[in-house]
Amino acid sequence: MWRDMGFGDAVPMLIEILKSSDYFWAGQNLRTNWWNSNVGSAETKNRRQVYGEVYYSVCALRKLRDQRAKEVLLLTRNRWQSIAFDNPQILEECEVALKELAEVDRTHKQPSESTR
Repeated sequence: MWRDMGFGDAVPMLIEILKSSDYFWAGQNLRTNWWNSNVGSAETKNRRQVYGEVYYSVCALRKLRDQRAKEVLLLTRNRWQSIAFDNPQILEECEVALKELAEVDRTHKQPSESTR
């Protein structure tokens, strides 16, 4: 919802969600096929919940294009590069978000037509 609304005030909260999630994932002992093993267990349900929070937070930050998110997007990207998981959507969303932030940064740093 925040993404669709363009609600920039959500950026600090989304950053905190991703930082907290990184701490969570760092403490997980993920084995091959962790997503589908023990599907009914509290542990797997919790992992799936946190996964969803990470994915949607990254999606929202991508849309909001706020430079404050760069560090946590790098943190999240690096975490998901190290996790053995077949679904690359978090990693891919981080990559695109970082590219878009870099483009916004380049655009703002270029001199305007009148100053060239």
